[in-house]
Amino acid sequence: MTKEYSLEELEAIGQKLSSWVESDEYFETLENAQFQGRTSEGVAQAEAIVQAATRGRPSLAAEIDGKSPTINARVTPDLKERLTAYAKERKVKPSVVVREALEQYLPRSA
Repeated sequence: MTKEYSLEELEAIGQKLSSWVESDEYFETLENAQFQGRTSEGVAQAEAIVQAATRGRPSLAAEIDGKSPTINARVTPDLKERLTAYAKERKVKPSVVVREALEQYLPRSA
């Protein structure tokens, strides 16, 4: 029977897998690996892990080929700390705070 993973568990597994694949330990393990035959359960678990590691963030604008534009901005250390603290207090990501601030600050007919 295949275990059902929550989205949070899949994201954590994907993050650990990504970090491990970029480490020296991965190549050492690969050299010493003994491969076993595939099982349907093993394949299902591997597919779930790969999907979690490669799914990316959901698009904010599906009408543009599923890719959301990004922006980068330099800020002072104080502003970065305030943004991080405010986002943590609201239990959201800093990007959410920045998007909300831009929506409120910029005129709609720019």
